Amino acid sequence: MKTFEKGQYELRINNLQKQITALKEEFIQSEKEWPQDGDETWKTMFNTSVRTMWYDLAQDHFEMALGITHKTYEEAEVARDKILLKADILKMLDELNGDWKADWRGGKSNYTLIYDHEFKSVVIDGEGLMQSSKYVAKSKEVWEQILDKFGEQEVAECLGVI
Repeated sequence: MKTFEKGQYELRINNLQKQITALKEEFIQSEKEWPQDGDETWKTMFNTSVRTMWYDLAQDHFEMALGITHKTYEEAEVARDKILLKADILKMLDELNGDWKADWRGGKSNYTLIYDHEFKSVVIDGEGLMQSSKYVAKSKEVWEQILDKFGEQEVAECLGVI
């Protein structure tokens, strides 16, 4: 067993308390709300990611609310890719729908996507009269073409079905 001379206990306790205090401060710093004034941020703008600084301005908060402000370049790139994918999906939906407009009256079918949580899959719903998605197609075939091209999971995530 290691023995300490008189005064060494106090010295060791003081050193341990300093280490504990430093660790607490480090933890508090890591838990601070991000972003703080002067923090580096990455913004997803158009089809690129731009390094910026957070100045706690109304514009910064607006861009955060839009979901275009990110902590890292990698996060911004992932968000950019999702935005571009969603644009491609919606462009294809618009092209395939042509001049057709959804009609929620009169029992006509409006085809939407819903997510079946039990079977963990996307379902094309055209039977109900309730709007289950804000994106509507004129036929089941339109959704099938989109799901085939982009993938079920990707479409569901981009359009907020899941």
